[in-house]
Amino acid sequence: MKQIAKLILGNLLILVAIVSVASLTLRFGRFLFASKVVKESDYTANTIRSTYPNYAHLKSEEALGIFTGYAGPSSSYNDFIGWRRDPYDDEVVTIEPTWGSRVSTGHSTEDAIWFFGGSTMWGTGSGNESTIPSYYSQRTGRSVWNLGESGFLSFQELVELNKMLARGLIPRAVVFYDGVNDPYIYCDQKNLVLPVHSHSTRYKTYISEYGALKRELDKVKKYNVSKLHPAAVVDAFEDTFGYMADPFLDQFTSVNTNLGIDEYLATDKPFSEFAPVNEYLVCGNRTERAREAATMTVRTWLLAYDVLSAIGVEAYFFLQPTSHIGTDSYQLDYLINLKKQAIADERRSYEAFYEALPAIWRELCVAHDACDQFTDLRHAFLDFREPLFIDTVHVSPPGNKIIADMMAEVIEGRWGSGP
Repeated sequence: MKQIAKLILGNLLILVAIVSVASLTLRFGRFLFASKVVKESDYTANTIRSTYPNYAHLKSEEALGIFTGYAGPSSSYNDFIGWRRDPYDDEVVTIEPTWGSRVSTGHSTEDAIWFFGGSTMWGTGSGNESTIPSYYSQRTGRSVWNLGESGFLSFQELVELNKMLARGLIPRAVVFYDGVNDPYIYCDQKNLVLPVHSHSTRYKTYISEYGALKRELDKVKKYNVSKLHPAAVVDAFEDTFGYMADPFLDQFTSVNTNLGIDEYLATDKPFSEFAPVNEYLVCGNRTERAREAATMTVRTWLLAYDVLSAIGVEAYFFLQPTSHIGTDSYQLDYLINLKKQAIADERRSYEAFYEALPAIWRELCVAHDACDQFTDLRHAFLDFREPLFIDTVHVSPPGNKIIADMMAEVIEGRWGSGP
């Protein structure tokens, strides 16, 4: 019996050794060649955008680098506004360490035009030199500061503005570029009390669970490692098994197409075949909710205008284009089906918000003597036939250049030879 047990144990050890060598060999091979070969299975909902016709003029690895760079920086909590990206630097994305802002052509914090907005201002889908602030600087020679951040709403931008002013920084002028993130959050049926931001629920959950988490951490600190807990053994085994099995699973999925991933990234249906399925944004069905959401944006802008006017700084407010507005005029068939469905689901709410906002601006701007500071760019892309959108709201560099040129016409036209 002992001999049989030894034989079985010996064979198991040999099998483990063979599997380990094979696994490590595959990992080493993947390390050597992964950067040189891009397989269909390597794409995600983020990086698949690098294959769109917007980037056909680039080599595949160059286009892919734009989106791996986008996903590269982590984010950290930032007082009062929620979060900002951490310092980062690669070939296409640079996040400077002092303020967590993205570096632009003409980047400066001194005598600069400050640009606020969400990820479209930050520059999703573009390298450092092809964001809206960068194109503005290239056209005008002005110093710019890109204070856009993914997911930011106009109210977070207002708070960020006040933080910078409180630190003694003074802009040459300020640009707000909004209209996408505000309705997405303010028209969400879960958000009954405005304003909120896109991570509000997440942060509240973290806070509410902090006490229980801290108690568990305290237990870990007191844990006697000499008495190995069975759960720790199981976790260690699962981690080891996962590490060894991962390369084999990769090989399997590269040969046998993973239908779940392929379906998730499919582009086979034209946009015309998509109809609303889940209208999780409610502004399209509730006129008063659309007005409430748009009013929150307008009041936020006017608060920013009042603050800046008090120190003699010009403020400009631009309503940004989105695929939800003028949808039938755009090329959208190349987008993954997931995003085309999202456009169909969200379209009515965006249309209601965008219809309400200019009217509300006209109602409220008079009391602030600010009516000339608003520019409606919702139809900015209607005269252009090339592919611009890379998902429901973001655009490739040519779209950023169009917006930067239009902003320059408004701002520089007001200034003449300069403010």
